[in-house]
Amino acid sequence: ILFIRSQWGQDIIVDKLVSYISDKTGTVVNIDKAYITFSGNILLEDVYIEDQKQDTLLFSKKLEASIALMPLIRGKRYHLKSLDWTGVKANIVKTQETASFNFNFIVEAFTSNNDSISQPKDSTQTVPIKIGNIALSDFDVIFLDENSGIDSSFNLGTLEVAVEDFDLESMFFEIDELEFTNSIINYNQTKPIISDTITSDDPLPVIKINALKIQDVKTNYKSIPEKNTLISDLSELIIESGTLDLEKQDFQIDVLTLNNSKISYTDLNKRVNDTVSKAPITFQWPKIKMKADLLSLQNNYIQYIANPNIKNTSGFNPNHIALKSLTLKASDLKLIQETANVDLNKLSFRDRSGFILHNLSSSIRINNTSGLALNDLVIKTNESTIKGLYTSDAAEEEDTVLL
Repeated sequence: ILFIRSQWGQDIIVDKLVSYISDKTGTVVNIDKAYITFSGNILLEDVYIEDQKQDTLLFSKKLEASIALMPLIRGKRYHLKSLDWTGVKANIVKTQETASFNFNFIVEAFTSNNDSISQPKDSTQTVPIKIGNIALSDFDVIFLDENSGIDSSFNLGTLEVAVEDFDLESMFFEIDELEFTNSIINYNQTKPIISDTITSDDPLPVIKINALKIQDVKTNYKSIPEKNTLISDLSELIIESGTLDLEKQDFQIDVLTLNNSKISYTDLNKRVNDTVSKAPITFQWPKIKMKADLLSLQNNYIQYIANPNIKNTSGFNPNHIALKSLTLKASDLKLIQETANVDLNKLSFRDRSGFILHNLSSSIRINNTSGLALNDLVIKTNESTIKGLYTSDAAEEEDTVLL
């Protein structure tokens, strides 16, 4: 024990480990410092792994982890108590010539052709996984898969996650806190995505987040086959107590805040010319359930382009919408059982066409029995102001307007 805990003993272990991995893989492997304890604490500093082309496969400045060893040895539970990982540069590449990722040689080096994989007696049982606090910072990752047509990069500033529950069997995941800041994500899809037609009886996940904060995160998505792009610059996105139940299609949020952010979506697929249909439009309620106590959007920019031949026209163009200074304040939003309610306290924006909505507010109620009701309606534009009440009786097919 004293040998393992001493710096001299740790240096010998590191040298043996580096030599063993280098001999097995036939590539350069360096570890400046490694410290491992019987309690499951791991410290690795300045880890460098080279691929077979003598390029950097992985460099890690510092990794600290705490793992519960006894439950792992007994096969009772995988428990990652904490992980603090910083200063990572990774290049994960699969070219059409090789048809395999550049890290496959490591897997092959430690896998013998004669190895047989023994199946557990009860393969239906899964070992529970418990995850604690995770802190990642200063990541620079490139992921290229030419066979699938994926060309992506990920520059991470900081990502801090505190996991409360991680249940793979019931597919329930609860995150106590998640903070994601100062990052850039680029994703280019150059080939059509082949959809998986295999159906599964596994339940869809339920994700609960008690507190989420995203600051200064930029994303750039482009799909060449689909001819669409999504560019976002999230200055501040905050969610308080949100639950996403994909199995029941139930979405609940206490508070959602989006401030000083930009989102632009472009779809350049050619479309058939619009035609006027004489058939009546049948409204169908969405199957999803939604509830939000408070929605707050302040000074955002939202753009939508849906025509490949955009012309700068002075009037409103539904194929090119650009809303500047978009602000929305809403509360008590509910969508459930063919009923929709929301108290719209404020909606304002300035469109690229020159149209300005200074304020739109109303208590909105929609259902199949009484139809649509806009109570305490206020509409104020750059040219007019309207105050009143609007109701539309679904059964009587009558509209009532009181100004």
